[in-house]
Amino acid sequence: MVKRLRLPLLMMVDTTLILSALFLAYCLRFQVWFVPSAYLEQFLELGLLYVVVFVGTFYLLRLYHRIWAYSSTNELVAIIQGVIAGSLIVVTVAVMVGIDFPRSIPILMWAFGILFIGGSRFGWRLYREQVGR
Repeated sequence: MVKRLRLPLLMMVDTTLILSALFLAYCLRFQVWFVPSAYLEQFLELGLLYVVVFVGTFYLLRLYHRIWAYSSTNELVAIIQGVIAGSLIVVTVAVMVGIDFPRSIPILMWAFGILFIGGSRFGWRLYREQVGR
């Protein structure tokens, strides 16, 4: 992959995964396959906040500078640290600015964040191993 395209591409993939995780968290919380209209504005505000905070946290933790074809438990620990730090920051900021959200959303986002972000990195590793054979 061209080096200068790698960082924006990884950030776009993470943005998609973060928003997908948030959407799935809302779907599970309300047991429907859409975001209820009463929560749509909140969903959009939280979505923007999650993307900015998670991508920023991942960048500061240098998750975008690692070689994911060789990912191991150290990278998984870094992902977990990034998701925990990002989740705590999002909840703190959301409460401070007055975004009202169901308490289950951050918990579900924590779980889906680790699953989606970690799964994408290790999925890439498995793909690279299979292609390399």
